[in-house]
Amino acid sequence: VFELHLNEWPYGTHTHNFCELIFVKKGYGHHTINNTKFSFSSGDIFLLTPEDNHSFGLQGYTNLLYIKFTEQVFQEKSERTKYGISDIFSLSLFHSHTIQGSIVKDTRDAKNLFLLAEVLLEEFTIRAPYSHELALELFRAIATIVVRKVTKFKQSNDALENDRARIAHILSYIRQHIAREDR
Repeated sequence: VFELHLNEWPYGTHTHNFCELIFVKKGYGHHTINNTKFSFSSGDIFLLTPEDNHSFGLQGYTNLLYIKFTEQVFQEKSERTKYGISDIFSLSLFHSHTIQGSIVKDTRDAKNLFLLAEVLLEEFTIRAPYSHELALELFRAIATIVVRKVTKFKQSNDALENDRARIAHILSYIRQHIAREDR
């Protein structure tokens, strides 16, 4: 968990072997994910999986907060408490590369995610007694909200695909039968 304060992007297009949540605290420009360019501005949150490549095009000063994680955080959480994070969290977060752009459109959830991320950054930085345990709980809260958003996104995409399939079927029927005189 850390922050970057940048005026230009020095890292080029790259991939990682972990997931990362990127919170745009300040700034604007474009974020290219898997060769697709998205505009970004303050308040946007991006989820990147190990399968994603990305780069930023910054337009002036930009402040980004990063939370990087692997499946290990879910295993550690499960070992520390009897109420571990379920496999669905890991599956949802590590296989979400179909998400386009910022993952949170709801201002309430975005506000809560930014607040939780700030507290997580502080706990990660100060390393006070029980900071590690608190950091795991804060990450769990963040992951829960993100999984809710990812799941909602996937459900709406599935519904959209179902609608498209029905429309395609109707259009196909019309094209096949449009020349028939008995109809």
